[in-house]
Amino acid sequence: INVGMGKTLMVMTYLRELTIPVEYVVYTLPRSAMETVTHEIMRTGYRVHVLTSRDYTPVPLAQGVINLIEHDQLRSTDLTPYMATSLMVVDEFHKTLNHTQRTSMAQELASLAL
Repeated sequence: INVGMGKTLMVMTYLRELTIPVEYVVYTLPRSAMETVTHEIMRTGYRVHVLTSRDYTPVPLAQGVINLIEHDQLRSTDLTPYMATSLMVVDEFHKTLNHTQRTSMAQELASLAL
């Protein structure tokens, strides 16, 4: 789906319609998309918690909000304790497909999420 076609809105609508219990929503994205996606999410009524480099240990995910984390931070952040009760959104997924630590962590976390 092309830029500006409503992908973020589709994800937020899906979250609103979700019928399984989710404690945390982890939304990973490239740094270049952080500002735009943050504003789009907030326009749908969700609050956003941005995880920054100072949040690495321990990672304080917040409940009832969208937890945003840059793709590059995945490799140095331990989210595995949260994933069994989390929904993970990987924005710009194609950027996580290179053979890197970021790729490995994104794929591992996604496999653990609901």
